[in-house]
Amino acid sequence: MGSTFAITLLQPNMAATHYMGQLLKTFGSRNILWGTDSIWWGSPQFMIDA
Repeated sequence: MGSTFAITLLQPNMAATHYMGQLLKTFGSRNILWGTDSIWWGSPQFMIDA
């Protein structure tokens, strides 16, 4: 979900919030794992700040 979440942060109208809500509704909070793609894309600090 790392790269996908980063892309949704750049979109207007709370796209990242909608994305997270859809994941929670579909899979439940116990089945979602936060990960980063920092090995390929660098520091995820901008996502943490957002």
